[in-house]
Amino acid sequence: GARRIVVIDRRKRRFKSKALRAAADRHDVRRNRRQTRKGPNLSRAQAFAIVVLLAACWSGAWGGQCPKSQEEYLQQLEEGLDNASPSKLHHALLHDALWCLRIACEGDLGGNRWAGPTTIEIFRRCTESELHDRLIAACKPYLTITWDHWPRGSEDLAHEAAMTLAHYGVSMVDGHDIFEMLTARKLTRPLQIRWLLMALAAQNDPRTVSFLVQVTDSLRNDSTADYQNDMITVLNCLYHITDESSLALARFIMETEQDSLVIERAKRVLNRK
Repeated sequence: GARRIVVIDRRKRRFKSKALRAAADRHDVRRNRRQTRKGPNLSRAQAFAIVVLLAACWSGAWGGQCPKSQEEYLQQLEEGLDNASPSKLHHALLHDALWCLRIACEGDLGGNRWAGPTTIEIFRRCTESELHDRLIAACKPYLTITWDHWPRGSEDLAHEAAMTLAHYGVSMVDGHDIFEMLTARKLTRPLQIRWLLMALAAQNDPRTVSFLVQVTDSLRNDSTADYQNDMITVLNCLYHITDESSLALARFIMETEQDSLVIERAKRVLNRK
């Protein structure tokens, strides 16, 4: 503004040396650039209003993440590998189709409250879905395709297809062991364990208990883990594994645990009907 220009002019008059005046000019240019990058100064009320507006927009976008029907996403999968020159956008659309086909089969993953009859009913509905057999046929090529001419990272679609199949209770597809495909992959992000254990819970494979023993040992030896939430996720998964060994692991966790919320979730597994 005008005030800033006056200040600059006064300072320049103090500098008799041309070199110093030039240095002052360069300083002013850099300062103006920094202010431009930072944007306008906002009051706290203005900043809060913007945050609220952005949050509302984000929640709306998240709510509309899967605007198409299950039938449309399935058709997208069925036709997805026909593209002779697949692009990154094509890969992203197929990834979204696989994700949207399974999100309807998930319990309360965000709140980590999915050890109960509500989620049992969700899993049952997906296992008995009229799209079940068609989904297996649509996902099968993604488990076996060679990804050489696809964009880098497209091989992840095989894992995504396996995750979606597990949500529909599928254990085996033409010799491809879905459980082995899912548990062989190294988890690199905290949320991945929750997504994976939801898929294994829907699949209800007895081998899941041995895998959860390994996960429990890993969590108890990892100081960086989100221990409470991840252990509750382990117990949520155990709730849906009907093999008797799941009760033995839940009892072991309860008897060796100090976290009260984890203990309560272990009791819930032991008291399941």
